Amino acid sequence: MSFKKCIGCSVIALLFCFVTPCHAMDITLAWDANTEPNLAGYMIYYDTDGSGEPYDGTGAMEGGSPIDVGNVTEFTLSDLSDGEVHFFAVTAYNDEGLESGYSNEVDALSISLFQGSNLISLYRQPGDTDIASVLSSISGKYTSVWAFIDNTWKAYDPVNPGFSDLTTMEAGRGYWVEMNESATMIVAGLVPSNSTDLINGSNLVGYNSASSRDIADAVASIEGQCVSVWAFIEGSWKVYDPANPGFSDLTTMEPGYGYWIDVSEACVWNVP
Repeated sequence: MSFKKCIGCSVIALLFCFVTPCHAMDITLAWDANTEPNLAGYMIYYDTDGSGEPYDGTGAMEGGSPIDVGNVTEFTLSDLSDGEVHFFAVTAYNDEGLESGYSNEVDALSISLFQGSNLISLYRQPGDTDIASVLSSISGKYTSVWAFIDNTWKAYDPVNPGFSDLTTMEAGRGYWVEMNESATMIVAGLVPSNSTDLINGSNLVGYNSASSRDIADAVASIEGQCVSVWAFIEGSWKVYDPANPGFSDLTTMEPGYGYWIDVSEACVWNVP
């Protein structure tokens, strides 16, 4: 970021993501300090309606976007809503009131998990794909994780990790997470590829996008090959039948959910 006629760049990053006892999401952001001698402070911008401007979010305990945080390089936003992707950017301002352009954008999602079975996916690629690390926000609250990879079930047992053949979690795959109590899981990371290889038959996949889409649009790249799409949402199965869309109760694909996609032949699914 730089002021007009100034040179400088700050990079924003998610430093900590955690969930309060009431299941609202708290996000700690950190960024590189600007070096201009007349630097006065920073503004944090956020929203939930998609990547990029305008950042006009509301709901944080600290106030609506933007929030003047003063001359600090780390700040926590509290009580952000569950189940939505939140997007963040930072600007700097000087003692003359000039404001820089936006920093890079970062985002995060909290996934509400219910006691019992949950079908989820990671909309971002974790920096550390070790399964215990990915699930650290719900440590002690889940009993097993299952994935269906190359027509084979793989499982992770947190009590017996050495006997588990599922050792990582990545974007692009769907996962069954068995919970012993309700909890909220935090997901963040790098933007993944939008392409997923599908084999003939059933595929347990993730949705690699931060934006919800009409399901017909989301699977448009496999039109004619897609037989059905299934999701397990809040304890109930929902289905999309491309041959009978009017009788389908699965109408959107959303970040955080896993999906069973059945196709008639091997193909590549590209999320728009």
